Amino acid sequence: AQVSPLNPYLLEHYSKLRGNEFKEAMDSIESSTKNNKIVIESLKNEIETADEEKKNVLLETIEDLEYQNETNEEIMKLLNSNAIEEFRNGK
Repeated sequence: AQVSPLNPYLLEHYSKLRGNEFKEAMDSIESSTKNNKIVIESLKNEIETADEEKKNVLLETIEDLEYQNETNEEIMKLLNSNAIEEFRNGK
């Protein structure tokens, strides 16, 4: 799997995971993504009543959380690809 946007250190770390570490990483990433989505929705609701300065901070925070979710998605693609490879190789 080609996962280009990931930092090479993240790529190396997640590529090496096996067994329980692998499952824990997947669970953690799924949980993080879900939590980020909840926070994003909450912040979007706050924007409607925020003053301009607070609105800018909220927008930056939303952007950061969305980027984290994009990174999480790329990590999940890598982990899923590794899981398929392990399954095919009978590891």
